[in-house]
Amino acid sequence: QELDALPTTGHLHHLLTKTYTPCVFTTIWLCLSRQARLTARNPHLTKSRIIQVVVVGLLLGTLFWQLDQSDFNAIFAVMFFAILNLAVSGMATIPGIIEERRVIYR
Repeated sequence: QELDALPTTGHLHHLLTKTYTPCVFTTIWLCLSRQARLTARNPHLTKSRIIQVVVVGLLLGTLFWQLDQSDFNAIFAVMFFAILNLAVSGMATIPGIIEERRVIYR
């Protein structure tokens, strides 16, 4: 009701109408496909990520080599370390994703 009282001309009108803003799933799909193309075009980034995954895998493998299957604390420690590593490495991409949303709005 308050939105009807706002003027319908200019930049504000385009932000408030549904015709110019795609749904969330469309935005996510567009950002992911664009990021996949950008990643494929940058071989240095791809190589560095592959090396990072291999190093972390070797680190986890050597730290918990021949782990006793009945020791739940050690198993949870491996899972915690792996999930924490994924979360921290994924946090670096969040600002880039937020910046890419402006591309979708254009």
